[in-house]
Amino acid sequence: MIKGEGVSLGNKLSVERYVINLNGSWQIEPGERNNPPSRFTHSIEVPSLVDCSVPHYAWENFNYHWYRKEIFVPREAYGKAAFLKIEQSMFGTAVWLNGNYVGESISCYTSQEYRIEKFFRYNSINVVEVRVGNRSTLPPESAVGNDQERISFIPGIWGDVELRFVNKIRVKIVQAIPNISSAELRANLWIENLSFNSEHIIAHVTVVENKTGFVSARRTFDMNISGNDTRLTTVHLFLNKMKIWSPNSPNLYRIVITLQDTNGEVYDQAQTSFGMREFRIDGSDFYLNGQKILLRGSNIAFHRFLSDPDRGRLPWQLDWVKRLLVEIPREHNFNFFRAHLGHMYNRWYDIADEGGILIQDEWQFWRASGSREQIISEFSQWLMDNWNHPSIVIWDPLNESTDEIVQNEIIPAMKRLDPTRPWESFDFFEDHTYIYSLGPVLINRSFGYSRSLDKIQHSDYPSQINEYLWWWLDKDYNPSGLMKDIIPRWLGEDCTRDEIITHQSFLASELTELFRRLDVKCIQPFVYLSANQGPTSHWFEGEIAKLKPKPIMMALKNAFEPVGVSIELWDRHFYVGEQRRVVVHIFNDYNHDVQSKLEFGLKRMDGELLSSKSIHVDLAALSHVTKELVLNFPENPGDYYVYAVAKDVSTHRSMKSQKLAIVYPVPGFDETHTKIKVGMFDRTDEISEYLSSVGFHICRFDGELDSSMDILIVAGSMQVAADYRHHYSKIKSWVY
Repeated sequence: MIKGEGVSLGNKLSVERYVINLNGSWQIEPGERNNPPSRFTHSIEVPSLVDCSVPHYAWENFNYHWYRKEIFVPREAYGKAAFLKIEQSMFGTAVWLNGNYVGESISCYTSQEYRIEKFFRYNSINVVEVRVGNRSTLPPESAVGNDQERISFIPGIWGDVELRFVNKIRVKIVQAIPNISSAELRANLWIENLSFNSEHIIAHVTVVENKTGFVSARRTFDMNISGNDTRLTTVHLFLNKMKIWSPNSPNLYRIVITLQDTNGEVYDQAQTSFGMREFRIDGSDFYLNGQKILLRGSNIAFHRFLSDPDRGRLPWQLDWVKRLLVEIPREHNFNFFRAHLGHMYNRWYDIADEGGILIQDEWQFWRASGSREQIISEFSQWLMDNWNHPSIVIWDPLNESTDEIVQNEIIPAMKRLDPTRPWESFDFFEDHTYIYSLGPVLINRSFGYSRSLDKIQHSDYPSQINEYLWWWLDKDYNPSGLMKDIIPRWLGEDCTRDEIITHQSFLASELTELFRRLDVKCIQPFVYLSANQGPTSHWFEGEIAKLKPKPIMMALKNAFEPVGVSIELWDRHFYVGEQRRVVVHIFNDYNHDVQSKLEFGLKRMDGELLSSKSIHVDLAALSHVTKELVLNFPENPGDYYVYAVAKDVSTHRSMKSQKLAIVYPVPGFDETHTKIKVGMFDRTDEISEYLSSVGFHICRFDGELDSSMDILIVAGSMQVAADYRHHYSKIKSWVY
């Protein structure tokens, strides 16, 4: 039998609120729903998932898994209220103390609290048992959600566990609502009286800078509270020398609330971190702290990553998380992530708070599930657990789906509970623009879960493309299952591994530049982190523990440069000696003016410069300007690069845009081509006008076959048109 690590409270109960961390070693054993195991032969670290047990067992063969831990409770704890808090556990959790049933919850992503002191054995060892179920054991009313691309749903206690002792009155919930224009913090405090008697209390509220300890504000007030009651009170504090929270200056405060009786005896003391940060939508823009902001980053499919066989306990190793969530993204010009299909382990948000990363927190609804009442309950707890994180700037209830109850009833109620953040699918809507991969290169109509490019460019609300780049390779650069028909379409059946890897970076550059040219406010290719063996994999090669970025990350670093450049050049074919006017876009994503230097020209494939010119471009804050420049192509046929580099003069940082240019000899025609009759099936006259200019006889194809036609040209744009499908049989019969 493996002994679980015991926890002794010792003589620490003199502190008014004492929190005991129950993370660490527990015992675990698979079992039945109603009968705990008689013996425990496995151990496990909490937090984690049941597949981390030692020794390992086939968890998928069991519907229930039992955790066990021993704690020593001294007699000094008598008279205090005790709460067992499980921050995150799935799928379905029930708690016993010393064999006594305490309670249960079907919440899988939000915190659970159990009052347990009536079951204590004081001055003795106490046994806590927690049962978790497999996903299939959840009742129909569960709001667990759906994810069709998740490999497995592994149960376990995946959040922190702690035991809290308090006196008869406690601070139950704290909500910090900043107003940066007035340097004011509105603190909503839910104070709970756990006794039967009414009490008069004195509350001291202090705001302290996390880094320096500087006291920014103090306030004292008194109040009466009835027995067995919870009372909401609001305190307004004005911060001295206020420091705002932003990605570049992630300044954090903590609010400390001390509750006393009239004799000065302390009932409780609680504290929570927050940042003086505001995020809102105005028209078609996002605003952070009163200034427009452009969001650049990707997606983290945390719960899909939990299915990765190489995951181990990495999601709970905070040094690894900091490298993944803050350091690597900032090195690559990311400032924003969507937590895709499910709230992450809570400490990730603490790290994002400290590192200045912005997050859109998405519930695991790829189609809603569960009862209205359960969704309201879990959404409310979701907000209360997380609303003091300055890193979370957007709530997101749904992925690629709609739900009348969620969008029309529940979100308005949640916005009253937390009025400080916008909701995706209510205040604005995301687009998943899988062009130039799953779809054609450019497609100016709705496609999948995306509006047309024109509607995205001229959106009435902030445009967000948080999924694009359908080009997914695993850690060894093998294409994922979703790439089966995609790669041959673009690269042919005989393409090489290097060509596949290079094309991923090529698409990252091409599409990110396109969306910057369209002034998309939030750009997030898919997907930074997911399960390696899943449909979309992730952007790290080799062992995930080492976090070695794939080449696509360097392409995105360049494409996300705040002072950026993009050559608008879709036609990559030219004649020798041709002169062409080319439009170059220059961007400034900063909230301040920038002086930039633009270099533009032509070079050989080996990098040798053939032509180059430089101009200075003054860029206003958050601006996008265009320059039309003349380019003279060489007299020799071959492959070349048109390139442009925008450099920030003050920082010397730069971005490069580079487009392939294929230069051909000018075609020559003899008199015989004038006798060729060409049928044209096209919405435009561009091809017809060119062929007519060099002497071809052109006739329009209107569905009637002309037996005298020698050639029938169907423009690419017609292949998605209704006319093409209507006339397809006639076209096919003409060809054959």
